[in-house]
Amino acid sequence: HRAMSFVGFVAAVLWIYITAAEIVNVILSFGVMFELGKVSLGITILAIGIGFQDLVSNIGVARAGYPNMAAAACVGSPMLNFLLGIGFSAIFGNIFVANPYPLRLTLQLMVCIVFLLSSVVLCLVFMIWNKFRGDFSLGVLLCSCYFVFMAFAIAADMTQ
Repeated sequence: HRAMSFVGFVAAVLWIYITAAEIVNVILSFGVMFELGKVSLGITILAIGIGFQDLVSNIGVARAGYPNMAAAACVGSPMLNFLLGIGFSAIFGNIFVANPYPLRLTLQLMVCIVFLLSSVVLCLVFMIWNKFRGDFSLGVLLCSCYFVFMAFAIAADMTQ
């Protein structure tokens, strides 16, 4: 049974890999059709596709009476993606592609980094000011930040 479990695990990983590769190809074809850069595709279609499942599960957890767990997941999931995603990409990129891995600092990437850092600081300052109550105004503030970020990021793509 152990051998079959291992074979099943390997088959599942292969299916996930093949499906992910095909999703990337479909997203790249959207980029060609709508003349969008790869960073714009990553922060729109790919990010929304990945983030939507987190949104639904976090709302479910909060409604079940565990708002702190939902809030921790809202921070923990992107942190995992950010730290391990870039970390493993750097490790494997340096091993298999080139050393050092060629990552260009573009205007769009700078916009992403600036908005990421400023939104975290803004949220922290707001939460301290509001005595760590996540009310309606926090939601409006964060959603507004996201839409402003999207406008700046797509504008940065149009200038390149």
